Amino acid sequence: MISFLTDIGVEDKPRRIEIEGNLSWEEKSRLRGNIGHTYDIHEKDYEYEGLENFMKQMTINKSCLLWKLLLKNIETLSSGTAQKFFEGEYRWKFYSEYSKAFNANFLKTLRQQAWLVDKNNNFRKPADITFAELFDSYIRESPNIDVLIKAIEFKPDIIDQLPEEYRNKLELVRNISTEDLQKLIAEQKKKDLLKPEEKVTDWTPEYKPGEVDIKIEEIEPDKIITSDLKGQSEKLEKGTSEELQDKEEDNIGADTDKKRIGEHGEMEVYLALRKEYQGKGAITETDFGFKVINQGNEELEIVWLNQHHNTGKGYDFVIKKTGIEIEYIEVKTKVQEAEELIEVTGTQWEFARKLHEQDEGEKYSLYVVINAGKSNVGIKRLRNPIKLWKDGKLYAHPINFKI
Repeated sequence: MISFLTDIGVEDKPRRIEIEGNLSWEEKSRLRGNIGHTYDIHEKDYEYEGLENFMKQMTINKSCLLWKLLLKNIETLSSGTAQKFFEGEYRWKFYSEYSKAFNANFLKTLRQQAWLVDKNNNFRKPADITFAELFDSYIRESPNIDVLIKAIEFKPDIIDQLPEEYRNKLELVRNISTEDLQKLIAEQKKKDLLKPEEKVTDWTPEYKPGEVDIKIEEIEPDKIITSDLKGQSEKLEKGTSEELQDKEEDNIGADTDKKRIGEHGEMEVYLALRKEYQGKGAITETDFGFKVINQGNEELEIVWLNQHHNTGKGYDFVIKKTGIEIEYIEVKTKVQEAEELIEVTGTQWEFARKLHEQDEGEKYSLYVVINAGKSNVGIKRLRNPIKLWKDGKLYAHPINFKI
């Protein structure tokens, strides 16, 4: 009988029911990255059928049943779709359509209520209990159980709270006691308190990313013309040579806040790329950028490696076509238009060089944001910097080598 009912579409578990979203102005602004928009398209939120009433008189059996039903809802889904089961969607219009996920209303209930039971038969909120402390009757193996564990935000296990270096050591020494683990955590907290505070500076942009209409301008620098360096020995005085050498290098250090300025520049490039690609098709937001399906039915994807954390090595953005990487972008940012020396790391330069040697140098570009935070902000693109350097069109100073 049950098999017949499910075959004709009768649900054998509670349903996720769509409801009207109720996001505040601040929440929607945060989801948009604090960028303006033309209008909202929709806010899709979700409830879990009967959850509020089910939780009013919670018992151990009911708690284990709810856990089982949640797992049953997601057991046949892919990992990504299972994650979306616990999310609502906010969609808005700004030239094109964009969307971002947020925690569904029923997930907030699951996180805020004390419905999980520990081994001592106490009801606890997810944030107050680790997965290992759950009552023995809970299912512990099921497809996508890791998605559920992550969604309701269990209290991290003591091992997960350790710094990475200690976690790596723990792989080698698995028999370490709980007391020793707690001591290591306490020691790390003391070290964190002794770390110097991050430098705070006065640099404040006049305009936020996206407030000024800019476009990416491809440039090819003119051939470098250097001064005639002959006859220097005739002009030498004590200390002069060293002072002349340092004068140009000192300009590199005219630094307000490299981190904040760099992040500002990356956001400008991201928005400029998004504006450029929205003409190729409808934009779909991803966790690390966006995707576009062009008229040739090819998928173009822009991946911002540093959107959430500073993880990019050698470049900040990569552009893919049907899954194949076709361009690498390293962003450099300056707050003025006048020429200055811009730092390029060995990793970035070496990656660009290898691409050049493989006849793929055109894949690597330096995007230089000039006048960051001002009304005359612009973006200059230097494609294949190794070729420009070899052709004498890109000046590199200082040069460091490793031996």
